[in-house]
Amino acid sequence: MRKQQPNLNNRIALLLPLAVVLFLSVIVEAEAQVIRYYILPVDIYNNPDSGGRERGPMYLKWRRNPDGLAVQWSAKDYGSIDMMVVAVNAEEADHTYLAAQSDVYAFPENLDVNPSPAELSALEDYLEIAFIPAQWLSPSETWREALRTITGMFLFMQRLTGITGENPLTWGITLNTQFRNIDQQYQDAITEAFVTLGYDETALRDNWTLRIILKNAADQWGERPIYFGFVTL
Repeated sequence: MRKQQPNLNNRIALLLPLAVVLFLSVIVEAEAQVIRYYILPVDIYNNPDSGGRERGPMYLKWRRNPDGLAVQWSAKDYGSIDMMVVAVNAEEADHTYLAAQSDVYAFPENLDVNPSPAELSALEDYLEIAFIPAQWLSPSETWREALRTITGMFLFMQRLTGITGENPLTWGITLNTQFRNIDQQYQDAITEAFVTLGYDETALRDNWTLRIILKNAADQWGERPIYFGFVTL
């Protein structure tokens, strides 16, 4: 006797619950990934073969740190100063680990709220120790506005490093050094960095300190997007 085959509707009815389970599993897995931003030190590898310095984000997996956190990340360094702003797409456990490191500053997941005075004070302390100006921080700005300003300073320092090939920390200056007291070759490099970024270099004043110059450079980035590979700030 010929065996009866299940019809198409029955097959769909049997497969549909499995498809729903798989779909929900994908959603749960995707929701477990959260993007957060950090400021953290640069991990340095002195290559004995080339004699060069290779740099990546501390605590995260990269070519010279295979044991770091295996997460999706994108970074912008502070020129040749060994700090980075890093966007990290990871699970909550990885974020918890990063935030627990004493030399890491973790921004909150929600960037569109205003920090408290205590939070601003902690950020100011962290930035100033890392040679990043913080005098401009204000409770009237959101975390996103603050992070964009910091990243704008990093972008300017990248351009300045590309021009000089040197770390400004070797210039014998501080954030409070006035423009007029910086060696002429470095004054010229700062001016060139403004020009090549399309900034108004006529804004530079002899009595401006380096911290004011960096803040002005960040302000002149304006509302342009800042791309971190997989996310836009």
